[in-house]
Amino acid sequence: MRAGFRIKINCKVLIFKTNLAFLTLHVYLIPSDPALQQIIKSKELSSGYKMIKKPNPQKSLKMGKYFTFKANMDSAEITPEGMYEEELARLRPELVRNMSRELINQLLDDLLMDGVLNDGEKDSVLQENDTRADRARCLIDMVKRKGRAASRKIICHIQSRDPTLSADLGLHV
Repeated sequence: MRAGFRIKINCKVLIFKTNLAFLTLHVYLIPSDPALQQIIKSKELSSGYKMIKKPNPQKSLKMGKYFTFKANMDSAEITPEGMYEEELARLRPELVRNMSRELINQLLDDLLMDGVLNDGEKDSVLQENDTRADRARCLIDMVKRKGRAASRKIICHIQSRDPTLSADLGLHV
């Protein structure tokens, strides 16, 4: 028997970078305490670091859980790992409209190589769906049912196979 209860703490994420050619980041996950935020901000700014403005996480960050942190010289993005399925669901209508036959075939091959799909699943997407849109729907739904890791993989493959579509949709990983 376990005693206790969960405490949800909403955290702020503060990110600072150097003004040098190479990228060095200081990333802080802290409670929503304005005084603590000000102390950290003052310390970093006085040490010559510049704050990177970024949106708050799309979902609560929880203790002991993983999240994806993506940054470049000007911006940063934080995505809790559970967001991959939600991102795929959110973008499903646009992906169905915009994925080409070639992209669908490439994704099927990629996911087969990753072990996300087996030969039977790949064949069912191709043989049981006559239109490009139906194949896209079937593939997305099949991958979503397989969970977070599979959803993350298809998103990564879409980003690498079709960066233009990925950018147009604001696809996050």
